Amino acid sequence: MATREVATRALTRNTRWVVLDLETTPSDDGEHVVSIGINQWRLDPTTEQPTPSPVEWFVDPGVPIENTRFHHITAKTLTDNRAQEFSFYINRLNDVLTARPGEKVVLVAHNARFDIGVLHLEYARAGQAFPEVALLDTWRLARWLDVPRSEERRVGKEGRSRWSPDH
Repeated sequence: MATREVATRALTRNTRWVVLDLETTPSDDGEHVVSIGINQWRLDPTTEQPTPSPVEWFVDPGVPIENTRFHHITAKTLTDNRAQEFSFYINRLNDVLTARPGEKVVLVAHNARFDIGVLHLEYARAGQAFPEVALLDTWRLARWLDVPRSEERRVGKEGRSRWSPDH
């Protein structure tokens, strides 16, 4: 077995990688989520191949969308996709972020400090606490690896395009 395969197995065995991307809109009381993109990756024990399971939830932020030019999400997008308020998605999000017996969950996000901060704020608005999760920040990883800024932006875009080609 090649060294790369051994390393991949060691890093992924019993681990579910939850790749997260939020789209938000600013407001006087902080950012509000308008879209949650998640792609969960597990190593299939029978084929030893990763198995993705992408989802995207559109969220009614309860405030006007001020920055459509960045993410191209409009009020019509939310209406067409039957967006619900953030609290509607909390149980689903908790389910995604909670490890099953014998499993590890790692949340992966680009510039995770921002996304996690917004999630803490949205959970607080809903009267709940954001769950503790292991975190891999690809922005910080790129900085640590000294990836040039032009390539670092590509890393973030590549991750997003893998879970939602229309996003």
